[in-house]
Amino acid sequence: MKRSLITPRRAAICGIVGPAVFAGGLVVLTAAQYGFMIGIGWQPLTDPAGAWPSGLALGPYGALQDASFVISGVLLIVFAIGLHRGMVRGSMSGPVLLGISGAAMALLAFETDPIDRTGPLPSRHHPRRLVRRVRGRTAACTFLSPTPNG
Repeated sequence: MKRSLITPRRAAICGIVGPAVFAGGLVVLTAAQYGFMIGIGWQPLTDPAGAWPSGLALGPYGALQDASFVISGVLLIVFAIGLHRGMVRGSMSGPVLLGISGAAMALLAFETDPIDRTGPLPSRHHPRRLVRRVRGRTAACTFLSPTPNG
């Protein structure tokens, strides 16, 4: 019998370590590149997600942010594989979605465009933002609602 390299136990460890690596990398790189992030238009109090965390990849330690994205993504994929192998019964959708999320996370390592802010930030009540919110919540309700058996 061939023994697999990805066991449910190892995969579970990857599922724990992956987010910790990513969060730790974000904290360290944000502190190390704070001045750079402010310089490219990041506003931590009024628009915290505007240039963060992808903007960290543009700074002097950008390769470390790219590595953080790739390592975290690969560890999430390993976790998804182990979750699938450890399941006795159940749907494949959970492990598949986790695997897709891990691949997307690893792909975030590709070069990001610089932030170019020349005007004021859009308000929270901007019409386009409202339309996106309503459309996203409607789609979520549609796909997550239970269907009748019949």
